[in-house]
Amino acid sequence: MSLADLAAVAWRRRWLCTGVGLAVCIGLFVGLMRQTPLFEAKAKLAVDRGRKAVEFQNDPESGRIEFSLLNTQRDMLQSEVALKAALTAAGADSRPPYSTAREPTEALRQRMKVATSRDSWVIQVSVRDESPQGAMTLLQATIDSYLAQQMRMKGQRAEGALGFLSTQVASARERLEAARAAEQEFRSQRNIIDSDPDKNLMTERLVELARQRSLLDNALAEAEAAQQQVIAARASSSEPDAAVMALQRIDAVNRHPQVVEQQQLLYALYDHSTQLAQKYKPAHPRMVEVTEQIRAKRTHLREAVEAATAAIAVRTAELKLQRASLQDRVATAESDLNAYRADLIRLQQLSEERATRERMSERLLTRLGEEEVASRLDASQVVVVDPPAVAQDPVNIRRSLFAAAALLAG
Repeated sequence: MSLADLAAVAWRRRWLCTGVGLAVCIGLFVGLMRQTPLFEAKAKLAVDRGRKAVEFQNDPESGRIEFSLLNTQRDMLQSEVALKAALTAAGADSRPPYSTAREPTEALRQRMKVATSRDSWVIQVSVRDESPQGAMTLLQATIDSYLAQQMRMKGQRAEGALGFLSTQVASARERLEAARAAEQEFRSQRNIIDSDPDKNLMTERLVELARQRSLLDNALAEAEAAQQQVIAARASSSEPDAAVMALQRIDAVNRHPQVVEQQQLLYALYDHSTQLAQKYKPAHPRMVEVTEQIRAKRTHLREAVEAATAAIAVRTAELKLQRASLQDRVATAESDLNAYRADLIRLQQLSEERATRERMSERLLTRLGEEEVASRLDASQVVVVDPPAVAQDPVNIRRSLFAAAALLAG
């Protein structure tokens, strides 16, 4: 059959077609208009940055914005806890369809619509119900329970953070006091006043001993040199008088008080003998007496020279003993200084540990203060931009749309 044949048939049956079409149109329109009217309440929420940035950032690789926080708030708004509290607060759990539903929260979730916008951090929420007041009450209860849940979670986080920080601050204080006590006790036990390794009594004592050792080394070197000269002078001649003359040329012997005294007396006798020789013959009693005195004085001079050389040997031995004793004192002082410096290293470690614990305690105290202030200043992360509002016309009853659908169907 062609379209012309169908049109001819419809024209011949025009009254039947018109009646059937009107019946279908009227039946469908009446059926659509008889459904239960639903009223929709709407509200707008916004993610508030508050006094600090929200926790989403641009992805450095893709350059896109991460919307996880916004989606998290959307899911929390439809959470089981928030919807159950909303049903109880609105009193809707005792009336249909929620009282007859197997899962009342699921029934509310099906009548609820949550939409997010990627152009702005706004969440649009709507709830449908059989009455305008019921829709608005349910939406308000849902928002209130959601915000209460947010505040409760924030309070729990703040309480947990404050409790943890308080415990850590108390523990840090105890550790700091223990470190301070250990440092002070170590100072007292080791008798440490100044932490400078070069400014202490042991260092000053060692410096003084080093100065004394230097002076003693110089004196010992002079004494040993003089003793070597004595040995060389004795070996230079086997004649006593020549040996004495050689010994007298040694400065240490020549400056000896007894030698100086005997030389002066001998020179005086030489002068006196010279004066007498101008008057008397060598056999004169006075000349003989002076000659005997000169011979005796030479003997005294020789004895004085021997005493001076013996004094050099004694002086050398004494200086060697003094140097050995001083060397032992220097070794003891160096050992004490090394032990003192080792104590200073340990003291420095204790001081660094104490300073580290002081810094840790200060940081924890600062963080505790910041957390206490933040717990009082932090506002809700989600705020209500537009409070719930409901239209007086049902959203599921649209006469023009129903008429068009019915006419098309007829």
